[in-house]
Amino acid sequence: AERMGFDFSDSNKNLRVSALAISPIDHNHWYVTTTDGRFFHSVDRGIKWSVTDSFSAPGSHYFYGSSIVPSETTLGELYLGGSGYSNPGVFYSTDHGKTFVARDSGLPKTLIYGMASTPSGDLLFAGTEIGPYVYVRETNKWYDIAGYSAPDHVYWSVEYIPEIKTVRFGTHGRGIWDFKIDEVKSAVASEPSTPVLLSSLTATKTSNGYSITTNTSGRASAKLRVYDLTGRMVNELYQGELSEGVSSFEWKTADAPSGVYLAVLNAGGNVAFTKLVVTK
Repeated sequence: AERMGFDFSDSNKNLRVSALAISPIDHNHWYVTTTDGRFFHSVDRGIKWSVTDSFSAPGSHYFYGSSIVPSETTLGELYLGGSGYSNPGVFYSTDHGKTFVARDSGLPKTLIYGMASTPSGDLLFAGTEIGPYVYVRETNKWYDIAGYSAPDHVYWSVEYIPEIKTVRFGTHGRGIWDFKIDEVKSAVASEPSTPVLLSSLTATKTSNGYSITTNTSGRASAKLRVYDLTGRMVNELYQGELSEGVSSFEWKTADAPSGVYLAVLNAGGNVAFTKLVVTK
């Protein structure tokens, strides 16, 4: 191995590279994003780098990082994905990352662990905290492709296998799940126009921590979790069927270090979140 000379951390040991990608069209073009939200581009295979000003990339998971997917057909085109809890989870660029626009229509506020694209770029897949999703370029929208058979779970990894026209997801403890492209397109085309479950989340500080209140417009399978700002889950307050209306849960913060956290409710595919601040 050869150590590269560029210091992405500016000598700050707490800052790290969270994703690296190389253009499949021209291997001279390298892309990097860091844990503090900076995006870099190199035109000489990683010798010199330029940083994108006035742009903050989505945050990354503390262990899995974030994701960069360069196009296989158009040089300079790429997608960037990460945490979408407090900002868009996916961004798109056509100029090697000099400028970005959000690409999150239809995508819940969730954490993206990995992304993969078909060679043509017409479909972009994402493994997320709440399930498998596909972005259809023609409609400029994301769709949930879990259906009724795949688990409502964390999808950690994703890859596209062109030889069998299949997208393959890896989950946290629920195995490997394959989705045929024809089945994905059929599911998107027949997406039901049923009412969306509405949910909200509020938090009130107590002597022991926080009282967190959920309010949903219907009965749904739900998860209520607390994360730190690196994407690490620090507590699961509830998992199961959540009744329509108001429910309350308590998060005791005695063992939680001072800092900012997010309470995230996933109910029936709809995501709500609220900020929690712990001071000691």
